Amino acid sequence: MTESKLRKNIVGKNIRKLRIERGYSQRDLVRECELLGYPISQNMISRIENGKRRVTDMELLVFMDVFRVSSACLLEM
Repeated sequence: MTESKLRKNIVGKNIRKLRIERGYSQRDLVRECELLGYPISQNMISRIENGKRRVTDMELLVFMDVFRVSSACLLEM
């Protein structure tokens, strides 16, 4: 199977890229999400970035807000 068929999301790679570009650790990203009122664990972030967990629509909105990007930016393949 190709990697894209094994992944449960397409935004994880982009979230990881944006997180690193902004100098955030996964813990920093957890804190940013919590400041927006969305509790998420570091384990969940890791699983999203590794494509092992699906991303909910609410999470997509939170990540858009944290990184100040459009959904198109997160969904870019």
